[in-house]
Amino acid sequence: MLDHEVWNRENGYWFGEYTFLNENGLVDYEASDNTTSGQFDYRNYYGFISLQIDGNQLKQRNIFIRPAIDLESKDLNSDGLISINELNKFGFESTFDYSIDLVNQIATPMQDGIVADLEPFNYTEGTEKTFTANQEASDNTGNLSGTYFGIPTSTIIIGDNTVIYTVGSGDSIIQNQLTTLPGNSTRIRTAQGFNFINGEPSYASYYRETKFEDLYEDDIISKTAQEQFYEKFYEIRELANVPLSNKISSPESFFWTGLEGASANNPTGIALSKTSFNENIATETVIAEISTIGDDGDIHSYSFGAGDNDIHNSLFTIENNQLKIIGSADFETQESYNIRITTQDDYGNTFSESFTLNVHNVNEVEQSLNNTFESSSLDETINGSASEEIINYNGNHSDYLFQREAGSLKVSDQRDVNIDGTDYINAIEWIAFSDQVVEVAKVDQVLNYDGKFREYNFFDKGDGTYQIEKDSIYDEITGVPVIIFSGESDTSEFKSISAISDIKACFDQLTGIVDDNSNKIFRLYQSAFGRLADSDGLNYWINQYNSGVNSITNIAKSFLSSDEYSLLYGSSLSNEGFVEALYLNGLNRVYDQEGFDFWVGNLDNGIETRSEVLIGISESIESHGIFSDMTGIAWLVN
Repeated sequence: MLDHEVWNRENGYWFGEYTFLNENGLVDYEASDNTTSGQFDYRNYYGFISLQIDGNQLKQRNIFIRPAIDLESKDLNSDGLISINELNKFGFESTFDYSIDLVNQIATPMQDGIVADLEPFNYTEGTEKTFTANQEASDNTGNLSGTYFGIPTSTIIIGDNTVIYTVGSGDSIIQNQLTTLPGNSTRIRTAQGFNFINGEPSYASYYRETKFEDLYEDDIISKTAQEQFYEKFYEIRELANVPLSNKISSPESFFWTGLEGASANNPTGIALSKTSFNENIATETVIAEISTIGDDGDIHSYSFGAGDNDIHNSLFTIENNQLKIIGSADFETQESYNIRITTQDDYGNTFSESFTLNVHNVNEVEQSLNNTFESSSLDETINGSASEEIINYNGNHSDYLFQREAGSLKVSDQRDVNIDGTDYINAIEWIAFSDQVVEVAKVDQVLNYDGKFREYNFFDKGDGTYQIEKDSIYDEITGVPVIIFSGESDTSEFKSISAISDIKACFDQLTGIVDDNSNKIFRLYQSAFGRLADSDGLNYWINQYNSGVNSITNIAKSFLSSDEYSLLYGSSLSNEGFVEALYLNGLNRVYDQEGFDFWVGNLDNGIETRSEVLIGISESIESHGIFSDMTGIAWLVN
């Protein structure tokens, strides 16, 4: 094929700007749940093409980078809605309007003023799409044939500067494309697409492209065409704001056709995420993550290489990109190790580099007689035994970072003062922080829930098990140290709670005696605020009640005059609104008309105060039943 000048002009690495119009000469802007389809500007997108020829074969690999349109500028009347008509004024055609969130840069597709059944999308993000084509020549004419998704394709050359590419045959042509190559490393392509069913024109495209050529200095290649091609690709990808989720993985591997030989970018270095580790870590612990420098986008494999400083290669293994130690290092025996690693890309290019790995000497903690360890400011390795054991730390659970590494738990103190250091824990069952005691198996567990804390109900199942519930969906939360509610503000005390120090600690204050004062305060919290009592507040008001400092009526008054209640209901809540809220909070339901009229009538006629009505509902038979379900404490009907 390369005997024909036109194929020498085509052979290589191309970059261009493209325009793609629909049958009406407009640009489609069509939302869908596929982030690689439609939600970008067809008038100005970019193509990168590796077109390689060898013998009678032609292989082509394309990646199209498509920037998002400047959607905000299309809001001509500044109402936050990009209408179909507004898009049309800028040459776009769409079946959707788009409501835009300027803060989060999210567009929501709308139809007839109603949210469409499509996912909202970030309207500033670009996308990428691939195209692959292979053709072969069956004779020496330079003409080619192949298939595209099972549809026959043909390519005819005319002289040294013209190529005609057709998808389909006979009366079923779905695309004709004309390429003109003037011989100066540029080309112009125009294409016309046709509807597969009726043969009517369906789109038109126009391509202006430049071919990269090797750069020379003193008759020596200073930068290959391929290197320039990849540099431009990553530059445009960045400018188009293509997020990771929309990026083609390993683009250099995708562009490789197998016809160009081992000529892709060479790796220029190797990086390890860490070059030191603690002694006494477990066998098969991951020491570091390995990565390659200078060959972005390609896929690499790693192995140990022979050469300088390779004397300890046999003491380590490599799995995928993870460097692991085979045994357990002992600082007193070996303070450092020397290894040599080789990286290889899919083109066969390799690079080797030597590394020195240093071993940290850590304090080896002795166990006390009562199966308890004490952490200190030193970096320590703490190894348990067959007995059940616990470690004491002086900070709160939130002061520490937890990482699991091949059977060990790494506990790192994040504070600046009075720190416990960094410890590796093995075969220990419990950790006692200053705010809660947590099982090691759950110390790094975090549960996330939508909405606010008060939207959920909590249950003590009576066997050491605790549950959270909303809309009849129950989850077990026993022993979970961190539960986060996304609907709470960052400053809310209920943004992050613990099933141990908050939920269990609350239920633990209930004595199990039916008429105990603690039960009354518990129910009062639920009826007033619509939430489980916080353990500190519950403890305070129980002591106030038991000591005689405050009666249940005074406590109810304090709840209704609190900042929390004012934030929930404001300062001008009507009697009707007050009773309605009590039903929702304390009885988990909307009011019945008879009960509603009774309580509102008592308030309107001055028979009872609001604090007395609060107590009346929280101490009702129905409230007692709900309390029994939550706590497992039986109740009696007099």
